[in-house]
Amino acid sequence: DESPGYPSPPLTAISPSGYRNTTSEARYVGSAVCGQCHAEQVESFGGSGMSRSLHAVGPADDLAEGVVEHSRSGRRFEVAREDGRLRHREQLTGDGPPLDLADHAVDYVIGSGARFTMYLCEIDGFLVESPLTWYVAKPEWSMSPGYDSPHHLGFQREITAACLFCHAGRATAIDNSYHRIRIDELAIGCERCHGPGSLHTARHNGKSTGETGGDGGEYDRTIVNPARLDRDRAEAVCHQCHLQSRAYVDPRGRGLADYRPGLALGDFQHYYRSTDPRQQMQVVGHAEQMML
Repeated sequence: DESPGYPSPPLTAISPSGYRNTTSEARYVGSAVCGQCHAEQVESFGGSGMSRSLHAVGPADDLAEGVVEHSRSGRRFEVAREDGRLRHREQLTGDGPPLDLADHAVDYVIGSGARFTMYLCEIDGFLVESPLTWYVAKPEWSMSPGYDSPHHLGFQREITAACLFCHAGRATAIDNSYHRIRIDELAIGCERCHGPGSLHTARHNGKSTGETGGDGGEYDRTIVNPARLDRDRAEAVCHQCHLQSRAYVDPRGRGLADYRPGLALGDFQHYYRSTDPRQQMQVVGHAEQMML
């Protein structure tokens, strides 16, 4: 109750960390800055699937054109190239001539391409999902997950900052809107596992950060080294994306987007699992499976 005389209790304190870049004084700088000193590590990471978690549509995405006839919804979908742009189109089919419903340029690709790739369109400043997905194993175009129904959303399934949390390096809702998104870094990058890099770069550029080191001067507290974290906090770096249990809720006043590597994940999201042995593991259930 937040009425006069019954003020809200203070927020619970965040569990302390030995790293300085877990606090608000540290800012994100982007993986390109990290690569100025750590070129070998950045190049090696570039061979991983996470480095391709989200990218802008380019020449490498020139997949086969095609048509998908979706009988359950009476829709036809077309993939085409026009003026160098990848486009996805939707038509309503029936007894008469096809009726054009949507024709949109594709702006972003989600996924490394190991199993499938999904597509996002920015329409009037809002980010939405395309009904079409490229499935590598088939290989062919088909309906995106959740779209194989008579009454799917077409090009109206909104993509929010929460949707992009595990696919983009950094994405923020503009003015706290629902799906007007500013993408500050496309793919998962260095700072998703090591935390914001501004204090670290300042220290190694000779600028004073007040950092004196520890452990004989070898322990740099301006950047998180996951190898130095205890088991729970080291696993939390992965769990921020790979732990999606049966149910999860945000603690009051915080959300998963506030988490920074080196902190306790439980301060930013609470996870619950089902004890019903008949419940099947979710698609993104790798961490939960491993703990069980």
